[in-house]
This record gives sequence, structure tokens and C-alpha cells, in this order.
Amino acid sequence: MLVNDAALAWSGYSREEALGRTGLELGVWVNAEERDEFWDAVRRSGGSIRERECRLRNRHGKISNMLGSGAIIVLNGEDHLLFMMIDISERKKAEAELQASEARLRESEARFSAAFHASPIITASSRASDAKFVLANDAFLNWAGYERDEVLGHLDLLIQGSVV
Repeated sequence: MLVNDAALAWSGYSREEALGRTGLELGVWVNAEERDEFWDAVRRSGGSIRERECRLRNRHGKISNMLGSGAIIVLNGEDHLLFMMIDISERKKAEAELQASEARLRESEARFSAAFHASPIITASSRASDAKFVLANDAFLNWAGYERDEVLGHLDLLIQGSVV
């Protein structure tokens, strides 16, 4: 078995500690079933897989989300797995934060929309570029005497004088 310096730096093991031992023996797989699934996928694919997500643990217990690729190679007449990993933990964290931020934004937009439409204050909004209405609440529609579809997308009533 061979191991490169990047794998040693990530794992926290010395070359002597790592050589001759399996990932299971070193405890790097968070879930032994994930390791088995990785190997099964390599075998089913005819000898290689690319960019499969898995979780690995270094010697200090830090769990990382990894994107792994593997290929069976033959050395001295014996099958070996050439295993390459890239740590995508920060990317996964950023994706989760983005999803949470998008969920907060959707919630904020829903609250704004509910408050806007339910407000008794006559309120409407038109684009500065073409003076066409983009929002109008019920209080505005009742005051103006128009249906929503007669207002939205049409020129600002105050500029035009009537809805086209």
C-alpha cells in the first residue's frame, strides 16, 4: 500500500502507521457500510467510480465530507484500489448555509407579502424604468376601483390618468 503526503496530512497518521493497514483498521470510515458501498460501486462499474460522496474521520476524530474517486489497478499481479479524495466539507457547509439563507428569504418574502396585501394603508409600487405597476394591495385596488389584473403591468394611474 502507498499513501501520499496529502492523505497523511489530512489523516494525522504517519506513513509508518498507515502503511499495511486498511481504512477500516484505521477507523477512517465514519460508516463501514459506506466503505462497502464504495467498493461495491467500484466493482459493479467495471473497476472505477468518480466523485462519490462519503464521510471520513481523521485520527483526531474530525469528520470530513469527501468526494472520492477510485479505480482498481493491478500491482505485482494483485488488485489494489487507487483511491483519491478531496475534502468538500467547506463546500457542503456553504451549500447548507445558502439553503438556510434562501429559506429565510422565502419566509421573509412571504411575511412581507402577507403584511403588504393585508395592510389597510393604500399601497402600490411601480417600476421607475417604465412606471408600470408591479404591486398593488387590496386597499389600493378598493380605493382605485380596479381589479388586480387591470392594474399590474399597466402604467401608473397617477401618471396616465386611467388604466389602459
